Amino acid sequence: MRHALARLGLAVGLAAAAVPTLGVGTAHACSCAPSTDAEAFARASAVFTGTLVSRDLPNGGNRTQSSIDPAIHTFAVDRVYKGTITDPQRVVSYAEGASCGLELRGPGPFVVFAGRSTSDDRTLAAYRDLPSSFRCDGSRALAANETLPFGRGAAPAAASTSSPSSPDTPSILGPSSDAGDDEGPGTSTAVALGIAAVALIAGGIVLRTRGRR
Repeated sequence: MRHALARLGLAVGLAAAAVPTLGVGTAHACSCAPSTDAEAFARASAVFTGTLVSRDLPNGGNRTQSSIDPAIHTFAVDRVYKGTITDPQRVVSYAEGASCGLELRGPGPFVVFAGRSTSDDRTLAAYRDLPSSFRCDGSRALAANETLPFGRGAAPAAASTSSPSSPDTPSILGPSSDAGDDEGPGTSTAVALGIAAVALIAGGIVLRTRGRR
């Protein structure tokens, strides 16, 4: 009887110890307070509409290493309502919605409420120059022909795709106009020297002919 009670007490103790462990998994779930578009607009440093072109996981490819791994969302931007946004525009978030990452399904269109990655977020430290948007920021799909109460917006700025060439980088455009100008005087000098040589030869022939006469 004592052995049976001991086993029962051990089982109860193990079950009680397991309860906090079960609670840890849900402690990190993302929970967002309801908010309106106007509230999301006021909080955001950048607001735009566009379609989702791609979603990339730099740390894991197609396999998520962690729910808070960075996820890079690239948007084709239509209109900008707040902040400085280019077309295309990359936005960083977490990889999974359970950790408050963006959960956008399909290409959209979407309205995106974005801020800046915080300096103390080590997970996104390499992407501090990109706007960031998370599940609780209010980004969502747009309804057909939906009009947002933010005014008409503006066209996005063009993304810079060119970079200055280094001095050692050869030009891919062929010879420059300066090179052509350098060749011009050299060619003219050669022609002039050729004419002078012909004239001297011709003069020598004439003198010889007169001497014979």
